Amino acid sequence: MSSLAYMALREGRRVGGSDRSLSPTVKALGEAGCQTVIGHFEDSVDGYDLVVYTAAVSEDSPELKRARELKIPTLSRAEYLGGVMLGYTRRIGVSGTHGKTTVTTLLSHIALTSGLDPTVMNGAQSRTLSGEAYRIGSRDIMIYEACEYKASFHDFHPTTAVINNIELDHTDFYPDLETMIEAFRLSLKDAAICVVNGDDPAALAATDAFTGKLIRFSLQDPAADYFASEISASGNESRFLLTVRGKPFGEVTLPLLGSFNIANALAAIAASHENGIALSDAVGALVSFQPPDRRFQVLYRGEILLADDYAHHPSEIRATLTGARALVGKTGRLITVFQSHTYTRTHDLFDDFVKALSLSDLIFMPDIFAAREKNTLGVSSEGLCRAIGEKARYVENFDEIAKELFRIMRKGDVILTMGAGDVYKIGLKLKSML
Repeated sequence: MSSLAYMALREGRRVGGSDRSLSPTVKALGEAGCQTVIGHFEDSVDGYDLVVYTAAVSEDSPELKRARELKIPTLSRAEYLGGVMLGYTRRIGVSGTHGKTTVTTLLSHIALTSGLDPTVMNGAQSRTLSGEAYRIGSRDIMIYEACEYKASFHDFHPTTAVINNIELDHTDFYPDLETMIEAFRLSLKDAAICVVNGDDPAALAATDAFTGKLIRFSLQDPAADYFASEISASGNESRFLLTVRGKPFGEVTLPLLGSFNIANALAAIAASHENGIALSDAVGALVSFQPPDRRFQVLYRGEILLADDYAHHPSEIRATLTGARALVGKTGRLITVFQSHTYTRTHDLFDDFVKALSLSDLIFMPDIFAAREKNTLGVSSEGLCRAIGEKARYVENFDEIAKELFRIMRKGDVILTMGAGDVYKIGLKLKSML
């Protein structure tokens, strides 16, 4: 939403908006000329010609109700962005249950390093975009994150569509995996090129009716268009051999760990190359890549390692904790502070959360981050802790969690704050104490 606000400001429009708290993003928008309102009130929309709303806003929000009373046109964020992107020649949309933001950032970095001037709409701030989640460039190419929540990506018009993976999520909207696969299938309606994870059966299933140019990337199948083999890791780097359509290219260095990040890199290399960027330029750009914020972002490194990560789905948690385990010192422990995101996800994937979080030695949990929901399911962080067992503790107050971590930490510990809500504040508090 903030990216769209900045774009409208740049076009000389009068822009206003509301949020429930004065976050750094909202403060920065105000300083840029946006008329910001903290809290949700009917008269916030008075005098405007268009109201754009996020999918997280309920239909009975005061602003939407007032807009409809005044007959002010309303568009969802996806509808508005879908209209904006039609002004761009090449449109690369990155979708998938996991890794969208990382691939979008990788693509942006490759494009910038290769001398292009992309417009970018991303899901997180990054150093690639000078600390922002967006970039306004030329009308030649737009790179954007295509979110599947409430089928938002059906309003987009990619010329190249990337599907990273598909796993059941957003269970408040998708009742089962097949419904999700069908949503991804429909998201390809305008694409001429589809770059898909050849190792993900659900993602492949979504392409079964695709009639454009299908490009597969893989860590398992040598017959894939883009194939990674002989994978190794040392320090904070991964290395692999890249083969493109059966022809060996050579070794690739990636400053990220984990097989999932190698898959992310393959997706970015493939989408870049299929859009005219030289393979050598795409691969060469990876060496200087810096990951987006909250993707195993190291906050402090000393006798302990403190990091923050956006993982909020059991598969993401499992992958992140598996990677973090390798960084634990001989006398250390893997300590996770996890804030679950939405009641429906916690309820519907409860057992998977228990198994994934149990990879930690100690777990602290504050309350579930409600986001757009009310708790009608009776699920809680306390219940999740009980299911995990003695190594999991529910602590309501953020400051108390930070103080307890500071009290118990010892040399070699890896402490990880994790979740899609505001759990990062605990990491920042502990960082200041350190």
